[in-house]
Amino acid sequence: MNTCLINIRRYKATKAAKSMLDYPLKYFANTKNIKNLESIIEGDECALKVINILKQQQTQFFSYLNFSQPSTSEHKLINNVIESQSDQYVSIKSELCPNAPHELLELGVNNIVSRMNLNLAESLNGIGVRSDLSDNSIFIAELLNSAWLVDHFAMYLVGAVNLSEDASGNFIFKPTHEDQFIPLWFGNALEQGSLQAGSYAIAKLAESSYASNANSLSLQMLQARVLSLVEQHWKLKSSTVFEKVFHQKADLIMLLNAAYQNHLFYEPLTNITRQKVETLVQHSPNHHSLLKTYDAVKAFQQTLPSEDRLFNIVNDGLVLGNTEVVRGLIRQVEYFAEIQFGNKWHGNLEKEQLEELFGSLKKYEHIDLLDFELKQEHISLPSWDKISLDIDFFIRDKRTKKVYAVQLKHIQSNSKANLALWLDLLGNPKIKLGKGVAQLESLGELCKVDQKIRDRLIKHGILENEIPHIVPILLHNCGSMDMIKLHSNIWLYDIPTFVRALTGRTAILDVYDGGSYRAEDSNKFDASGLKLDEPLEIVNAYLEDERFQKLRHFDAARHVTRTAIIENTSFSSVGIAL
Repeated sequence: MNTCLINIRRYKATKAAKSMLDYPLKYFANTKNIKNLESIIEGDECALKVINILKQQQTQFFSYLNFSQPSTSEHKLINNVIESQSDQYVSIKSELCPNAPHELLELGVNNIVSRMNLNLAESLNGIGVRSDLSDNSIFIAELLNSAWLVDHFAMYLVGAVNLSEDASGNFIFKPTHEDQFIPLWFGNALEQGSLQAGSYAIAKLAESSYASNANSLSLQMLQARVLSLVEQHWKLKSSTVFEKVFHQKADLIMLLNAAYQNHLFYEPLTNITRQKVETLVQHSPNHHSLLKTYDAVKAFQQTLPSEDRLFNIVNDGLVLGNTEVVRGLIRQVEYFAEIQFGNKWHGNLEKEQLEELFGSLKKYEHIDLLDFELKQEHISLPSWDKISLDIDFFIRDKRTKKVYAVQLKHIQSNSKANLALWLDLLGNPKIKLGKGVAQLESLGELCKVDQKIRDRLIKHGILENEIPHIVPILLHNCGSMDMIKLHSNIWLYDIPTFVRALTGRTAILDVYDGGSYRAEDSNKFDASGLKLDEPLEIVNAYLEDERFQKLRHFDAARHVTRTAIIENTSFSSVGIAL
């Protein structure tokens, strides 16, 4: 697979794409932005036509929208998707291709695109719409159409999709390569399956702990499963961070369990008030920290838009919120960690994550773990201080004869989606995954021209004939950015997929049998080995495994065509629905 998902080395284009995604309804109304785009596209007539259409549309929008002030007598603020129900205004036509699998045709296209519509509607958050138009379905639909087109044009700018115009003047966006999004879609499917399993475990815990005849051993196992969800998604089993926030996390799960029980067994708006928590603490002194946790949770949840809340605030108390429950749980625990360690708390996890990773890999005979670093100080070139280089360790897979240079980064959860998420994590070479990319991108060239670098590699066990073929891997804990290729042959991998591809596809099956629960582990080893720079092999290995058949329609989006009419012009995306 030779096609990069996006080209972040096109710095001007990447910066412009990030900016237009941050301001999807006013970016093209700015003359300075238009001139910048014209210099970037270098005479691409098709792209220039799209720019002019968006410029015309958004210039018209400008007098009806307020981007800087809260609600006024003249403007109504669209604060979040849930309260404003703005996703109901999406008018983009979605169709399944006639040759789509029968199961998808039965499922229907609306079930496939509903989440996409919700993400699109979030682009209106924080924008004031003139009061007489705030409930005008045609106008709101035009705003959403514009944001949808901006999203696709941004993908075009960074090389993720192609843009063409047919003989009738219709514009079409398509992937730059037919398999372009397969690894991304599959990584998302793996992550979504894990989130759904976690959410189901939380719901079953609420049911089981409410039942009078619950099996105590099974209940303890289920409680342990729910307590481990944050560690599972941080890709780490134990750390000093967890020790510091353990009691707050346990309190949080107690509150979440109560909110779930209220949702399942009582009136939907039955809330958890501070007075109820005070009464519980009085009768159960062991829960003395619960009141402080309750206050912290309530304060933090009120800072989030409604669609991102683990808890909504109703009648000054907590009720179950609107976000995916595991995502909400992770975000709240991250807030606890930030209070304890400051806003760079996630850096504390990387050293322990490395130690745990080494421990899990060392036991496999086919893996040579080459535990040495390669850093800027090892460069002998005159301009060494201007070249970023940082490799945490190297791995040789004896089965495939592949050597991997690995840089590990731990990042906080992120509520953004699709290209906005990619650019947020990758777009700045000084922070987040962008910093990791910058530390890897010079490796291939340095191996060619710097003898000191080659000597260090050979000294630590890498053969001279292996050096030109070393594959750089940026390892991280973001499940929705998995098996992604970037420039300089750099690959992004989520930690579990990286480990499973090298050691075997581990699966944990939650078994609910009546009122009891147990977890069943299994592992399937690929004797011939899977190559990390051949992600389609990894995807196919999973799809041939009967334990992962629920993921077989992970690529449903490739069968979807979406079309919007903007300024009397048709724009379609084919096989891009993300």
